Amino acid sequence: MGEWLYTFADFKEVIDRQACDVLVVDLPRVGGFTGWNKWRPYAGQRGVRVANHLVSEISLHAMLATPTAWLVEYSPSAAALFPHMPIPDAHGELTAPQAPGLGLAFNEGNPETRPVRRMETRARPRRFLTPPAAVAHIGVREPTRVNAHHERT
Repeated sequence: MGEWLYTFADFKEVIDRQACDVLVVDLPRVGGFTGWNKWRPYAGQRGVRVANHLVSEISLHAMLATPTAWLVEYSPSAAALFPHMPIPDAHGELTAPQAPGLGLAFNEGNPETRPVRRMETRARPRRFLTPPAAVAHIGVREPTRVNAHHERT
């Protein structure tokens, strides 16, 4: 639960009601790293596991700073934009780039390799709290590596 949560109050309500075992957080929707850091300590103090929702090339960094990080939802959709984007190894683990900042550089090559898609916009749904379905545990093994969940395309 969490892909459509935006504010600390939204996350607090879900956590306080014990409405989920895993928060699935969308980094852009919560306000980037600043928004992420508003609710992260609260979830950590209560032992709520956290997974990201897409944007793995950036969310990986937020997940590494989250003590209760559980898994990284990986999507290769931005690989054409970032030629050195982290990709899962044979064990399904991602390693954070060591370059400055996010460790990413745009592919300045052929513009045809840059995927452009029309983004669908949706109104924010009404909040509702339901218990999540059972999810298999895939733990974090090392501080610089987080297991990846492959999105099926």
